[in-house]
Amino acid sequence: MSDLIEGFSDNYIRDCEYDPDDRQRYDRSPYTGIIDFYTKCGGESTVVVVVAAVREGAPFIILLSVQAVNEADIEAMDKIISSFKVVGDLPRGD
Repeated sequence: MSDLIEGFSDNYIRDCEYDPDDRQRYDRSPYTGIIDFYTKCGGESTVVVVVAAVREGAPFIILLSVQAVNEADIEAMDKIISSFKVVGDLPRGD
């Protein structure tokens, strides 16, 4: 999962500040994973949060990226990260 989120970070690493020591564990049942924070994107106060998570026993990985440019966006970001869920079966590429 670290490889996935690190590969995805190429989208932000050039335009944002990133400190790998700020990486946190994401643990919200039934999902676990990691969460990265990118700040000062575009030289502004824009923040990007990227979550990579799995649900135990599920054949997929969730990759969630949320950008915030103001306080209302940060509140929405918190809501999204604390409440997302996968509903129903996902198509299989058999």
